[in-house]
Order: sequence, then C-alpha cells, then structure tokens
Amino acid sequence: MGQETIVLLTILLLALIGKNELVATAGALLFVMKFSTLCNVFPFLNERGIELGILLLTISVLTPFAAGDISPGELISTLKSPAGMVAVFSGIIASYLTGHGVHLLQTRPEVMVGLIIGSILGASLLKGVPAGPLVAAGLAAVIIKSLNL
Repeated sequence: MGQETIVLLTILLLALIGKNELVATAGALLFVMKFSTLCNVFPFLNERGIELGILLLTISVLTPFAAGDISPGELISTLKSPAGMVAVFSGIIASYLTGHGVHLLQTRPEVMVGLIIGSILGASLLKGVPAGPLVAAGLAAVIIKSLNL
C-alpha cells in the first residue's frame, strides 16, 4: 500500500470520525478513482479542481436569484439592515481568507490533514460545525504568515 493510499484512508477515517460528510465523500471518491481509470483526471483536478469547486459553490449560492426566490426589493432591504451590513462585512473577510486558503492549499496541501483534525476537534469538543476547508485554510494561512512559519 503506497503512502498516498495511507494518507487518503487517514483523511477518510478522520472525516468519518468527525462526521464531515463532504470530506469523507471526497476522500472515498478519490480512493475509488485512484484504483480505476479515473485516476487519469488527477492532473486536471490537481491543476483546476479548486477553481471548479468554487465555480460549483458559486452556482449553488446564486441559484435562488436565478430561480426568482429572492426579489431585488428583498435584496436591497436586507443589505440596508444591520444584519445585512454585518453579512457584507463577513463576506469580505471570508473572501479575503478564502483567497489565502486557496494559495495555502495549492502550495502546501499537507495542511489539509491538520484542517480536518481541527474541524473534528472543534465539532466534537466545542459543539461546532466543521468549517469549509478554504476558509479554515485561509485563517491558517494568515496565522502562518503572521508567525513567519
């Protein structure tokens, strides 16, 4: 069994323990792909996977607008409210962190295991919800840069 297989199985196990269904599903899919002809897409996923994931996430978030579930009036009134303003500010911070997270994961993908372990600990000990890996990686990137690690 190769090192990459052990890493994938470890990630899958940690995700299952932490009840992080998305990471568990991704790990399981990659494990299956590794031992099939689908491993041919690894170079594409390695190069463009994060962009593809962000594209799918953005489509998902914008779907209520396309479906007409949110009217322009609702949008404007929400943006004018204190909660809407906090949401805009939070979106700015999250986007900033996510940008740093993308770079960190592209340059140091080994930190993903630490992010998963941290998500498991936060979910189980602090009764939190596992964070999205890009925002968690962004927070890690800012801290790593601040500490010059």
